This record gives sequence, structure tokens and C-alpha cells, in this order.
Amino acid sequence: MRLYSPLPLPNILEKGPVAWLDMVQKAGFHAMYAPNELRGAPDDVLRLFQVEARERDIILSEVGAWGNNPIHPDTTEAAKSIANCQRALADAERIGALCAVNITGSCSPEQWDGPHPKNLTRETFDAVVESTRKIVDGVKPRRAKYVLETMPWIYPDSPESYLELLKAVDRDTVGVHLDIANMVNCPSRIFDNTAFINHCFDLLGDKVIAIHAKELIYRNNLTFHIDEVIWGQGVMDLRTFLKRANAIHPDVPVGLEHMPFESFAPSIIHIRAIAQELNIHL
Repeated sequence: MRLYSPLPLPNILEKGPVAWLDMVQKAGFHAMYAPNELRGAPDDVLRLFQVEARERDIILSEVGAWGNNPIHPDTTEAAKSIANCQRALADAERIGALCAVNITGSCSPEQWDGPHPKNLTRETFDAVVESTRKIVDGVKPRRAKYVLETMPWIYPDSPESYLELLKAVDRDTVGVHLDIANMVNCPSRIFDNTAFINHCFDLLGDKVIAIHAKELIYRNNLTFHIDEVIWGQGVMDLRTFLKRANAIHPDVPVGLEHMPFESFAPSIIHIRAIAQELNIHL
């Protein structure tokens, strides 16, 4: 399993692959988010990064297509987002990342990832199927996958809806981006998160391309509140999560996100300590 987190990597094209990958290795990582600067790099420069990363056994996990809403209620905006997602997938294919990742989108005209009463309707499900097909059919990648990150109020919001979505899209160029925390959207899923973690891996494990790992805690104030926190300060069953993720395959990338840079280090230390107890190599 390849654990990693964001790193402050300014001007990597100017500093070159050795300086960038030195920083990645110093952090103890064998995977990394694909830096945006690489997406526009000339072929000869890109090859230098690819060769250096391969020699150090470091993989690029994902190209983010964040901020795009392929099912935006404004068809012009939706078309722009689909084109941006296609570019992200083409860039992932070109630079050698495992996947390009986005959410499926939202019916909200104001917020690309926001809640909306129509988000979980059959009409929206069909729109997600159509937009996802357009994205992958417009690129036809041979290696990189287009993956959909799970969400609390947008399809796919459960492992069952993810399987239904994959079946409806019916493209082998689409894979699973598993963010279990994003689907913990009710008391039962966080109170017995061990069962939910196992359920997610039981249904989706063989289709997972990349994973995000987030720690959660529930609060005492009404109605019901769940927050992300540093690993070790919440209630998620990290031992079960690590064992199930590692069982997928030894190189599955598991990335941290959503925290200030200074908060990643204690999370990494905690995760490594638990992994060592379980004899899991990170």
C-alpha cells in the first residue's frame, strides 16, 4: 500500500525532477498526487520526471478534475465541465497517472459539489451516466481510468449506488475512487463504521483504483454533526481500513487530504504506527 499526502511543491518544473522526488522520498512516500505543473509540461521535460519517478518506484496516483460540474443545470456550463474532465483524463494518460478523478457533479447552480434536492433522483442518475460516458468516450484512454469520488449527497453515495452506476455506465475505462468517509453521512455508518468499511470493500474492492483516507468524529450538538479530524483523534476503524485496503493489492495508493500541511505529519505518524503493528508495509 502506498500512503501519501499533499506536499508543498512550488515551481517543480523550475526545480526539476530530482528536487521534487527528493522531497517525496524524504516524506517516505512511494506515491503522490500528480502536480498540476506536469499537465502542461513539454514532452521532453515530462519524460525526465517519468524516468526519475520510475527509478525511485514512485507512482502518480491521480490528476484532479476538481471544480467541474458535468451535470450543471446550465447545459453550457455542463459542456465546459465535461471538456475539462476530458482534458484531465487525457493528461492522466499522458503523464502516466493511474486515474483522473472528479465527483459526478451537482444539480446546484451555485456550488459544483453542493447538496441539492434533485441530486439523488433517477433523472440525475441518468444524467451522471450520460456525462460520464461522454468524458471517457471523448478520450478513450488505454491505461488511465476515469474515477468518481464518493460523496455524502451526490451519486455515488453508497457502495450499492456505485455498483449500479458502474453497471449503467458500462465502460471499462471507468473505475472506483473509494472515499469511505465521504459516504459516512448518517449515525449508523459512523457508529458501526467497522461494518461499513468492510461492506464497502466487499462490494467495491476489486474495482478500486485509488483511495482517500479520512478520519471522522461525531459531535454532541444537534441535529447530527460529523467532522474530519487528524488521524487518531476520531472514531474510524483504522486497523480494519488498512487491512482491507492492503488486501486489494500492495501498490494501491492511499492519499490524505483536506487538512492544513502541518496536520498531515501527525496523521502520517499515527497511520504508520498502526500499519507497523499490523505488519503492513507503507
